[in-house]
Amino acid sequence: MPDTQRQTSPHNNLTQPNGRFPPLTNQQTTDRKRTMIQSHLIPNVNEDKLSYLLLDTLYRHRHVITSAGVGNIIKDDVQTTPTATQTLETLYGYMHTINSEPTIRFQEISTTLNVAKRVRKALEAANEKDAVFFVCKTPALYDATVAALNIRPLKNTM
Repeated sequence: MPDTQRQTSPHNNLTQPNGRFPPLTNQQTTDRKRTMIQSHLIPNVNEDKLSYLLLDTLYRHRHVITSAGVGNIIKDDVQTTPTATQTLETLYGYMHTINSEPTIRFQEISTTLNVAKRVRKALEAANEKDAVFFVCKTPALYDATVAALNIRPLKNTM
């Protein structure tokens, strides 16, 4: 790009003669970290000695319990595969141990477009003591949803 052309930065409306965006300020970096999704696995084993995907998800300084499975939502009726049903039962059991009246919100994921946006919107709508169960129409959508939940290992504090 010639030096005579100018480009406008979308994050602070400064014009740079070299076509490069200026570095992010500390506040912009903090804002990005605040909106980042981070999830950690919740250890769980049912009576059959099987473990299912339960996550403690941190988003905007709030902890929401999340999980996902393959299925459909048809007219407010959640239909899931047997594995997703077991995951949902495990989620309900876990939520019942931390809240006597657990609320599980369902979010359908039906296309690959905007998976991350749908995940963020579901987390924004959830209260701190709620759980969100993502009902994904296909295994590929399940994979994309789990990727959007950004699972991180717990750091060893010892």
